[in-house]
Amino acid sequence: MHTDGGEGDEGDGVEGDGSAPAEPAPAEPALVAGARPKTDVRDVLKTGNQLNVRLSDAAARVNNSNAPRAEAVLVASADIRGFTQGSQLGGYKDLVKAFASRARTVPVTHGSPNYVPVAQLQREYKFNLDDNSTPDEAWAVLQAAANPTALVAAGGWCAPSEISYDFFNIVAEDGMIDVPTTGIRRGGMRWPTSPSFGDLAASTGLWVWNETQDIAAATGTAQSGTKTCARVPCAAYNEARLACDGICITAGNFTTDAWPEQLANFLRLVMAAHAHRVNTRVIAQMAAGSVPVTGYAVTGIGTAVPVLNSIEMQVVDYRTKYAMSDGAVLEAIFPNWIKAMIRADLAKRKGWDSPDAAFNISDAEIATWFTLRNIAVQFVQDWQVRGASQFGQTTAITAWPSSVQFMLYAAGTWVKGNGLSLDLGIVRDSTLNATNDYTAAWSEDCWLTAMIGHESRLVTVPICSNGAVGADVTMPCTL
Repeated sequence: MHTDGGEGDEGDGVEGDGSAPAEPAPAEPALVAGARPKTDVRDVLKTGNQLNVRLSDAAARVNNSNAPRAEAVLVASADIRGFTQGSQLGGYKDLVKAFASRARTVPVTHGSPNYVPVAQLQREYKFNLDDNSTPDEAWAVLQAAANPTALVAAGGWCAPSEISYDFFNIVAEDGMIDVPTTGIRRGGMRWPTSPSFGDLAASTGLWVWNETQDIAAATGTAQSGTKTCARVPCAAYNEARLACDGICITAGNFTTDAWPEQLANFLRLVMAAHAHRVNTRVIAQMAAGSVPVTGYAVTGIGTAVPVLNSIEMQVVDYRTKYAMSDGAVLEAIFPNWIKAMIRADLAKRKGWDSPDAAFNISDAEIATWFTLRNIAVQFVQDWQVRGASQFGQTTAITAWPSSVQFMLYAAGTWVKGNGLSLDLGIVRDSTLNATNDYTAAWSEDCWLTAMIGHESRLVTVPICSNGAVGADVTMPCTL
């Protein structure tokens, strides 16, 4: 039995026609602000070949440039004070605040670094392909790319390009030298010079008295030697004075209002430049106050062996000179690129237990070699770099350095003093207001370095990352 439908009614089919019922036209998916239409790859396959796009279809589906885009978001990790796990970070300022908050609860370590998560970048994609994707799914992605909802017309997109106001910025502030720090309330620091074991070993207050001398002293004949006393000397004082590093950035009112990302990016670069500048100066002052140790012969036998051989030789000599215990920890400062040279050297060496062992040398393993020798090692930036034939030049380097310097001293030998710290933040005055400008950032930080220990050494070692080892030696038949 068949019932005719009125105008606008949905019938079961065309009267008198044996064809299958007509499928209703698919409804357009509703668009939610900030969201994309949901597309099933099977629906895309049903549409057939979409490569021949009609201009009228494309123009009707031009994306609204005013609609919000789906953006990648940063979400906070766990254990960050002031942030809920999984909460979205608002931008660069929130990220910096999260880093600072988490850093306050991370202990200072030497050697192997601790990885602590702070935030995670989350992205959403309309299509996702992996190793398990079928050819049909891959073809669906290609077809979707040619769909009128994505294209304006064959031959080009008529819609204008969106402008990204974000800057490419890869600067970091790691590799800073770590020394004990104290506050300085006035213009500098004075400290007394302490005598060392070597000074007392030659003192006249040390004597030997035997029985012969004791008899001679009692009889008054053939007297030789006396029990002498040394007076405690007045200690001389050393002094270090504060010096200041500052920042002053001027910005325009209109530029800041219209393009705040530019100011944020520039301030980030300036702060990083300030940190690296201070790091460079602190290391340079410590190196200048150290005793140069040179004279190691150029052997051409790798990098790992000369570095470990020379530093342990200096450690034994240092401990012996000042009568330290065999297990006393000494501190060493290396440029951070020495780790890469050690890896390059060992990668060329034969005789590893497994083929991959030479290529699996981690930073933590290299640090362990020093720890086993009771050496607290730091690998720092901003030292032995950016000069002639060094890393960080304008022209890319094409050869490894032929030598490396490291500092060695007893723990506590060097101290950094922090004095005046002035941070005025944003400053507006009548002079700058006249030109519609203002001081966007102003800070001044004063510090000094003081060597309060006996000795700090600056050792120069020839190196060559060629994987060479010592020559085989023929043993004699007799022992």
